Amino acid sequence: MDKLIITCATAWDGYENVAGMHLPRTARETADSLRQARDAGAAVAHVHEPYPKEGAPPIGTDIEAWLEVAEHIRESTDIVYEHGQGGVPYFPRRLTSGGSTVGQVQQRFDLRREKPEMIAYALNALDFVFGQRQAYSHGTREEFERDMRLCRESGVKPAMEVWHGGSFFNFQWLVDRGLLDKPYWLTCFFGGNGGMAGPATIDELLARVKLVPPGGMWQVAIWSGIKGRATTRDQLSIAAHAIALGGHVRVGMEDNPYYWDGIPAESNAQIVERIAIIARQMGREVASPNEAREMLGLSTQGIKDQT
Repeated sequence: MDKLIITCATAWDGYENVAGMHLPRTARETADSLRQARDAGAAVAHVHEPYPKEGAPPIGTDIEAWLEVAEHIRESTDIVYEHGQGGVPYFPRRLTSGGSTVGQVQQRFDLRREKPEMIAYALNALDFVFGQRQAYSHGTREEFERDMRLCRESGVKPAMEVWHGGSFFNFQWLVDRGLLDKPYWLTCFFGGNGGMAGPATIDELLARVKLVPPGGMWQVAIWSGIKGRATTRDQLSIAAHAIALGGHVRVGMEDNPYYWDGIPAESNAQIVERIAIIARQMGREVASPNEAREMLGLSTQGIKDQT
């Protein structure tokens, strides 16, 4: 069985007022958190735009903020850098949010300038509920094709987000048109709040895994707390099953910032370390960033493994 790739999803801005929660905010804090997570066993970093230095919420359209966090991460660690999505499309897309009229969302960054190794990409319409906030976005298959061409031209591997079984129709649509390269990298999400999210159950995991095509690698991501309906027990159960089935695992403060329900985690590293321990106790070794790059078909040129 292949070594386990652990992805660390660093943080999310919905928890800033939760007592006892200490999330990385600035670009430097994000990089430091990921360096520690890498030392604990993470091979991939799923990153969102950081808070500006003064600690205000993210602006969302500041390309320079993306460039800053990417620079700090690359200076601090050899972890694989995956650009996150955040529920609002980063490619131009039609969007409705909170009952507002449909409008066009502009691109929030520049792939060619930032040069992430991978970028998260939802294969279906997004329907999120975060407390009182609701967001909906939907891409057409024509837009999907355009975006995959941009990824290929920019040398960025798409990390496909699979929220339910229907996501595989759009995935196969892109494969049939020769727009995706093996090995495919699929993130299967469970437990989120919203109409696109499947339940955080083993039955749902098994149903999803059966649809993964030949040449596909997959990982699980389970949402708890403000963002999701799953519990920490659900997260650990699904993660353990994924490890046993040959899949991979994504964890971190973006998905579930609690070490146990109601008890905030001390750091991303603490969350990652637990998954690494579980994997090793199950007889599965954990991949380093460069080992993950080789498994995912990414270049290791010029990147020194820090193990």
